[in-house]
Amino acid sequence: MLFKPFVKTFKLCNKYYHLQTLFLLYMYEVNTNDVIKISKELYDYLMHSNNVVSDDVDDTVKNEVKTLIEQGFLIDKYPCTIEHTETPILRSILANNLGKLTLQVTQSCNFKCRYCGYAGDSYLNRSHSNLSMTWETAKKSIDFFISHSGMSRIVEIGFYGGEPFLELDLITKCIEYCEEKMAGKTIRYFITTNATLLNQKVIDLLNKYNIFLTISLDGPKELHNKNRRFAINGEGTFDKVFAAIELLCESVTDVSKKVNINAVVDREENIEEYYSFFENELFTSNGIIVKYSYIDDSLLSDNMPNSEEFVYSMKKNTLDKYLRYYSSREIYDESFEEIEDNFDKYQSLPDTIHHGGPCIPGASRLMVTVMGDLKPCERCSEKSSVLNIGNIYAGFDIDRVSNLLNIGKLTEDSCKKCFAIRSCRICAARIDNINSLSIKHKLKLCEQQKSELIENLKKHVIISHKL
Repeated sequence: MLFKPFVKTFKLCNKYYHLQTLFLLYMYEVNTNDVIKISKELYDYLMHSNNVVSDDVDDTVKNEVKTLIEQGFLIDKYPCTIEHTETPILRSILANNLGKLTLQVTQSCNFKCRYCGYAGDSYLNRSHSNLSMTWETAKKSIDFFISHSGMSRIVEIGFYGGEPFLELDLITKCIEYCEEKMAGKTIRYFITTNATLLNQKVIDLLNKYNIFLTISLDGPKELHNKNRRFAINGEGTFDKVFAAIELLCESVTDVSKKVNINAVVDREENIEEYYSFFENELFTSNGIIVKYSYIDDSLLSDNMPNSEEFVYSMKKNTLDKYLRYYSSREIYDESFEEIEDNFDKYQSLPDTIHHGGPCIPGASRLMVTVMGDLKPCERCSEKSSVLNIGNIYAGFDIDRVSNLLNIGKLTEDSCKKCFAIRSCRICAARIDNINSLSIKHKLKLCEQQKSELIENLKKHVIISHKL
């Protein structure tokens, strides 16, 4: 008996006793995507042997190993090839199955936000400019999308900036054109806005069409104004944004189905202040969903490290969720459901696999810049040459799309042996170095993905009652 099962051991603090920490011991089975509670003897053996199981095990470990094998665990299968399963049909998908188009209607914005990748402090993205998309480019982009989405019955059209409502007339013209040319399809429109330019024309548009607004509001006034200020005078924008949300609640039919809030949490602050603020009746009584994201400094020249207060508040909030959940035995928090969605059960890994980070570039959320260039999505750096996947005149560059889809090949040997292969979410936009994709940066992110999986495994143990 000599084999190396594809597993990862981890431990979870159970309790403290006489100044000692007592742990529960587990094994994550990569092939079956399952978590199994194991003995201290097997845990120590796997840790000591680097997961290699041989004939020198004692009877206690040998019996446990035999039982686990009989139950379908301790599988020693590893991937043979790293390749995305959609690679062979990539050309067909891009020709027929596009699902979302995002038009960058302007590069201009009336805000200058501290953390914005376009606001002047970026080193991997452009700054705001006065460029806006022409109607000719917008029309050509929509026609391009129509010709490449014949198999998609439900499509999404997004408008992106800058601040999109600086080009309200263009947005209106685009929507009317889409309604005419895509009759028979279900069309959903999405606009991300700072909400300071909302007026009666916008409200009329929202009430007439299937438009969904995401409004950026970063919590209470002092926290919002810290980072989100008017470009013209540097003044805080909270009062204007909050008043716009009040107007929407008064004027838009089914506002809960038309509006949500994106709150960007400053990693220097206490997250509890954000949660407390959004318990405001304006949001709760109108059914407005608030989604939280965190300042991403990957495109900025200065890093924004987590403060001790932020880390403490995050841990406290997570602990509070667990205590409330464990006492009620009910999943009440969508983050718990998201974790459980990652633990579907399988029999084994396929011979060919790719980690799950890359979407199909262009097919999932194609972005067209003001000049008509194609990007995989709106999160990509516009300075990047490696993330250009074509233009609306020449079409897709299939080779580039394939390379971005298969970034696992950059680190193929590491990926084949990585216990996070099923859950890894690294995509090309996160390892872009403007002129190339960075292997060094990908391996660094790989360590983050492993750490995140270990934390999610611990949460899964609690949620699924495997204590």
